Amino acid sequence: LGNKSSGKTSIILRFLEKADEKPKPSISLVYTFGRRQKSHSIDKDVVHIWELAGGTYQSNLMEVAIQPSTIPSFSLVVVVDLSRPDELWITLETLLKEASLRIDQLIRNNKSVKSVLEVSQNSRKLSQEHKDHRNVNVFPVPLLIVGSKFDLFQKFSTIEKRSIMQTLRFWAHKHCAHLVFHSEYIASTSKPLNIILNHFAFKTLIQRQFICDDSKPLFITAGQDSFEHIGSPITSDGSPAQLPSEATLEDFKKHFTQIFKQKNFEELQDKEDPSKDPYYADDVIDRIRKLKDRELEQYRLIAERKFKDKSSRN
Repeated sequence: LGNKSSGKTSIILRFLEKADEKPKPSISLVYTFGRRQKSHSIDKDVVHIWELAGGTYQSNLMEVAIQPSTIPSFSLVVVVDLSRPDELWITLETLLKEASLRIDQLIRNNKSVKSVLEVSQNSRKLSQEHKDHRNVNVFPVPLLIVGSKFDLFQKFSTIEKRSIMQTLRFWAHKHCAHLVFHSEYIASTSKPLNIILNHFAFKTLIQRQFICDDSKPLFITAGQDSFEHIGSPITSDGSPAQLPSEATLEDFKKHFTQIFKQKNFEELQDKEDPSKDPYYADDVIDRIRKLKDRELEQYRLIAERKFKDKSSRN
């Protein structure tokens, strides 16, 4: 999941070791898969990957991928474009909310799903020794937040970078998620990302990581951060906000959106018609589509004429 043109397809191709392939613009929900040789066996593990295109548009298509049959091995990756902070909060908030609603729907309708998710969440809870263990909301499925286009992010001012980093750290820690910054143009950022993706896909082990430096891409594995270290959200002048108690998600939203005014939901909707995009041209399908469009227009005109006739008689 993630912003439109945030690099989701490129990340998938690199993970599947198909970096030489030119990424194609994605439409709706795209499915692909990958295989990995099992150790000491001729069998292969298979990972199923769904990519939701278009940002928050058509987020309801998540229900195709999030099913009772997929929940036991399901993980969620949300990619936010660091170069477009004016979309960051609403994108993250909308997509995680939609995913949570879909999972809640499955839990209400299927007791086995509830049991599976309880086991998953319990395994990812913070230890009792962690000072924040009572104040986090473990996301129902394993979650990774990726900040893409780190190369462009570096061009922001110090205050802007600190606000983005701090906000994403809070989102990730609050949900016991992993957090990685990435750029397809900086080779060193691919390894941390692939470590988490391989862990999600093939259950490989991961070591605890906490790389948090203003000059380096973030790499923080779930549970290694703390609200104390994150601190209060910074204000537009770079000073920490004075809060009466520990910061909440709403506190971070208030101050982040003061620094980066967010686009509204309608502005983020990708309503371009892919059937008119020459990139996807297909002679046979296009002829059938034109025929169906004419039939639809004729039907519309007939229905409109009947309605007018009926209205005039009345």
